[in-house]
Amino acid sequence: IGYRKGDGALLSLLELTRVKEEKKEKKKKEEREKEVVREVPPQEIVQPQKKTFLQGIKRLFKRKSSS
Repeated sequence: IGYRKGDGALLSLLELTRVKEEKKEKKKKEEREKEVVREVPPQEIVQPQKKTFLQGIKRLFKRKSSS
């Protein structure tokens, strides 16, 4: 943090802290936008497969035999 002796030292400190806060807010907003963009492409989204009746029955029998 820059510091000057004499008049205006407090003002410069306040200005620097404001600049830092603005940069942090901008970074947070950019990160959120990037995350949203990553989730959008439909190729990456995998839809769950619909389970058939037989698959459900087989799963039940596997659970009973293992327990």
